[in-house]
Amino acid sequence: MASTSTAINFTMNEAMNSFLSEIGEIPKLEGIIYAEFDTNTGPVIRYQVPREIFPTQRWRTFSNAVIPRREMFNKLIKIAFHDYKVMGHPVCLKHRRYPRGDFIFNLCFVVSKDSTIDCMYEPLVQKCSQYLVELERECWFLSKSAAKRKMPRLMRKIFKGINNNAGCELAVTKATTFYLKLCPSFHGKEPPKISKYMVPMFTRNPPPISAEQIHKMDILSRKIIPHIDGVRCIKEISNVIEIESDLVERCVQNLHFYGCITLVPLFMYSNTYVTTEKLHNLYTDGRMQEECLEFIKRTQNDWSTDEKRPTFPQIFRLYASLKTGYTLKEWVGRIEPDMLNFDVRKFIQFGLCRGFVRKLSVYPFCKNPNNTSRIATFCNGSRPVEDIAIHYRCSPFDLLSMLQKHKDFVYISK
Repeated sequence: MASTSTAINFTMNEAMNSFLSEIGEIPKLEGIIYAEFDTNTGPVIRYQVPREIFPTQRWRTFSNAVIPRREMFNKLIKIAFHDYKVMGHPVCLKHRRYPRGDFIFNLCFVVSKDSTIDCMYEPLVQKCSQYLVELERECWFLSKSAAKRKMPRLMRKIFKGINNNAGCELAVTKATTFYLKLCPSFHGKEPPKISKYMVPMFTRNPPPISAEQIHKMDILSRKIIPHIDGVRCIKEISNVIEIESDLVERCVQNLHFYGCITLVPLFMYSNTYVTTEKLHNLYTDGRMQEECLEFIKRTQNDWSTDEKRPTFPQIFRLYASLKTGYTLKEWVGRIEPDMLNFDVRKFIQFGLCRGFVRKLSVYPFCKNPNNTSRIATFCNGSRPVEDIAIHYRCSPFDLLSMLQKHKDFVYISK
């Protein structure tokens, strides 16, 4: 497994305790509501726990926001209403057995309107929504009358587990178990956005997660961690373990928050990398210099003799030579890294993790106004290749290679 950077001493529990010491008590859930769209009466609340927060008359005034228009399905929604904030993730499932072919529901968490760190509940709202989708597809858990009676009991367990223990583990069926863990946002801020084409790497070697800790984690984390190698991006890990990339993203986001991993851009020779003002830190920090030389080895057995090992001045000059106007492929052609016996991928990754190297994003721009193709509308100079690649469900490398075959496109690096 690939790794870099200094050791981060926080375990998950230590991170939570540190967070609580800064912000005080976690904002408690005021309640959980489960709403559906009834084909006869419209949006209705089926269940509320632990009490009735929204009587019928009050519910009608904002029900269309909880069960919204179709363009808001599968998106996080947040509504401020009277003394509460309501967070949900509305879902529409399609099947011929449903009336009119649709089944629309939304499980919402309710917190105090005064809460300033309610964003820490957002990942749980999305995760619960995904679990309910799986249950419905597995055994009609939400739409079948016999199974539906279990829903209030499940909601009460979630409510109690989150408020008392900041999480819970609930076996609902033989195939589906809920693993919920309250992940506090860093200093009360939203967690950083994660792209499917970012690459997770452990923050130190050996990894900061012991075998015992891995065994105690939820099934999804146990599946993901063995595939974090500093090479595969989130999308590739998702394909290998055959789990939806959105779920893998959320799990990686949690691991990133707790300091277990760091995230770097997908490595491509078509990228352009430049140094930042933090390069001075590498020049003055002898320990970082040794970590760098150790990390960029091709294999663990390389550099058994001093003759094979490049000197730090050589490596530092190579970092300083990264500049705009050259892709990494062109840079490699100029410096011939094989002569110095180091791994180019690890060379770039070390700089990215330590902040003295950054990737210039490539923004395609269609210069032909007569090109009315769909991809031309995306290539307006405001979207990087990675974002466009996510839309087309292909790798950034494949998309860039395809665009470079056409003369209508130019590229902005920034």
